[in-house]
Amino acid sequence: MIPCQLEPVPGRVVGGQPTAADLAAFAATGGALVINLRNTTEDLGYDEAATAAALGLRYLSLPVAGAAGVTPDNARALSAAIAGAAGGVMVHCATGNRVGGLFALAAGLGGAPVDDAIALGRAHGMVSLDAHVRALLGG
Repeated sequence: MIPCQLEPVPGRVVGGQPTAADLAAFAATGGALVINLRNTTEDLGYDEAATAAALGLRYLSLPVAGAAGVTPDNARALSAAIAGAAGGVMVHCATGNRVGGLFALAAGLGGAPVDDAIALGRAHGMVSLDAHVRALLGG
């Protein structure tokens, strides 16, 4: 597992902003795709896309602007990107909160009971979007 990241299921690393060393460790363990949920105005601290490319990782930017960006459309886009990945996937934002929110929302939209979706979101890093996700799921 990558430091400061969660691995809620094998091959899926989620959490906050990874360092270049985190990306290298992810690539070394068979990682294939990095999905960055940070908004384009957020400073990553380095050229993450170039670093990922140099390590042979696919890179996808799916900007999610705070809680307002945790939407059904973004949850579906994230799910589709993960479904199309060949190998391990790393999904990150600044802290992991948006990551978990989108996983929770996707689970609920997929038919999971709201409480189960919230639990899944927490396992994926959600810490403060429970009420937002519950409202979107009607529960």
